Amino acid sequence: MDHAVDARKIRIALFGALTVLGTVGTLNYNVQFLLAGGFSSPTAFVEAAMVNAASSSVAVDIAVSATAGMLFMVFEGRRVGVRHIWAYVVLSVFLAFAATFPAFLLARELRLAARERAGAGDPSPAPAA
Repeated sequence: MDHAVDARKIRIALFGALTVLGTVGTLNYNVQFLLAGGFSSPTAFVEAAMVNAASSSVAVDIAVSATAGMLFMVFEGRRVGVRHIWAYVVLSVFLAFAATFPAFLLARELRLAARERAGAGDPSPAPAA
């Protein structure tokens, strides 16, 4: 089998596993927070994430990384023709970037594989969906 095909299959499996892990892991804690009455106001979640210097550092780190990642999803998604890019961005905010970024990378990988099968080769700019 072709090395590039093997590498793509590995990336697809890894991105799929990370999507599941990111969804289950964050959803579990979000539900716990919800059941404890944590979503009492629109800002309650952010306030709870900023209770000390360590958690604030992690929150800022994730916020900056997620913002850069969402920009990447928009620009790269448009470039390679990933559909429904807006859904990844919205769900990044309301579900978890840990779930949506690997899901986007999985969709991107599948899109690139489809383009190669169709003979498109190097991804050129594609219209946004």
